[in-house]
Amino acid sequence: MVCLLAVLCSWSQRQALDGSVVAQTTSCGNFAWDARFNGEQGVNGIVLAIAQAPTGEVFVGGRFTRAGNVNANNIAYWHPTGGWRAFEQGNGQNGVGGVAFAEVTALAVSGETVYVGGRFTQAGGLPANNVASWTYRNGWQALAGNGGNGVGGTGAPQVYALALDKEDVYV
Repeated sequence: MVCLLAVLCSWSQRQALDGSVVAQTTSCGNFAWDARFNGEQGVNGIVLAIAQAPTGEVFVGGRFTRAGNVNANNIAYWHPTGGWRAFEQGNGQNGVGGVAFAEVTALAVSGETVYVGGRFTQAGGLPANNVASWTYRNGWQALAGNGGNGVGGTGAPQVYALALDKEDVYV
């Protein structure tokens, strides 16, 4: 099951599919999260992708280094019991990076797996070109393609969209 929490756009508000406001840009340009986030600060950069798991976690990706008081490289999640958490790997690394201006621009969730697309060469410190998956149990894994390390190309390759169909991931 894929759950879409919000559609990102250039408007000042980000709305859930039921029409309720998830977050909005304040008059001074700050990003303000809905009260359901218990007054916690959001991220210290921009959010480019949002998805929600069936269990209630809210995943955010973009270009940032912190979510609330947590170090989180371009991706983090809000746990329904409260608080931001990083996408950690057993090696102490979290998030995605490896290139200048690394960012997450696409998220999709299926069960316990979060699929992440964007512009990066590492996920949790492991080689992963622009697309990877993460689970609570196994941490980060690169997706197949490009020699088993994601997708590549000339110039500055980047993943802008992900779609799921049963066990297939479309990039």
